[in-house]
Amino acid sequence: MKYSAYIIAGLLFVLWGVVVYGFNNPPLIIHLLIPIAGIIILLRIFFNKRISKRLKD
Repeated sequence: MKYSAYIIAGLLFVLWGVVVYGFNNPPLIIHLLIPIAGIIILLRIFFNKRISKRLKD
């Protein structure tokens, strides 16, 4: 469960790659997967630092 956010982000990235390179004209909404995956990773990094800083105090 510790790395589930990274797994979800990775799956979104792979899904994006499959759809974009698998179809000649992919739907435009599929391009939202990359920013969503990036936001998931950034949130994971941000909250991990906040939690670890709180545990040190």
